[in-house]
Amino acid sequence: MTEVEQRPMFGGTSVADLATALRHARQRATPPLRLIDIGSDPNGPRTWSHAHLSKVERGLEVPAGELVRWYEVKTATTPGFLTGLWEIATGEQYLDALPPAEAVAPWTLDRVEIDLDLSGAVPTALETRDLIANLDGADRHQILIDLEDEEAALSSRLEVIDGGTLVEDKKLIMGNLVRHEIYHGRAVAKGEWHRVALRHRYPSENFDPWYTFTTKTDRMREGLVTVRFGKKVPRRVYAVDRLLSKEVRAYCAASAPEEASTDFAPVKVDEQGIARIRFAFPRAGFQYGIGWRND
Repeated sequence: MTEVEQRPMFGGTSVADLATALRHARQRATPPLRLIDIGSDPNGPRTWSHAHLSKVERGLEVPAGELVRWYEVKTATTPGFLTGLWEIATGEQYLDALPPAEAVAPWTLDRVEIDLDLSGAVPTALETRDLIANLDGADRHQILIDLEDEEAALSSRLEVIDGGTLVEDKKLIMGNLVRHEIYHGRAVAKGEWHRVALRHRYPSENFDPWYTFTTKTDRMREGLVTVRFGKKVPRRVYAVDRLLSKEVRAYCAASAPEEASTDFAPVKVDEQGIARIRFAFPRAGFQYGIGWRND
């Protein structure tokens, strides 16, 4: 019944019928989409010119299969409906190059700034997160921290300085993960900006010789990492920019000092014992930050 309700009653299965189906899918989406919404979407398989889209929806040009599939995903049309019409109209078989459509994440992490102070008795990190709402009604988000040392993971403490209230502080022993959920105090509108300021305390002597952040989105603008060593400046400080934490651990634990110093770019430490590095447009799944070695 659902497919019959969505499918316009055509007289045939021509390119013109496919064009009508694409236009109807776009217009019936919630909310209705304009041609510019399809053509300029940065997550699309390519940037389609508005002139090409207009001709496609009028049946004057045959669209590529990936464009038809993108209409399906973007308009939440039943998977296979539009691409099935495309196969009938073109006589070709569509091979899906797109992953399954996923729910939109509530937030985009636009910027993260972390400042770790190792000069005192207790390692303390100040963290600022700039968030942009992707949906109406978003009112909280989660932070997942992976501390390699179990003692540090169990003893870590998080305080929300500004921008919300900590409503969950759960230690996940598997993988030394610590999950925090922060309630922002209000629901925001799509596109609205929100800042959260946090303080982390790690009352543990077993603190691994690096401090990093990871991101799950390629739409993050930048990350800034600062480490304050004070008078206890290590002999070598370097930038961490590697895929996955396993590789980071392997290089940081390398017995040969030359291996770490040549694989990672050196970071200067100023006269006050402060090292700072900025990462522009960090990639999803990568780990970024500052590492140090004393040997």
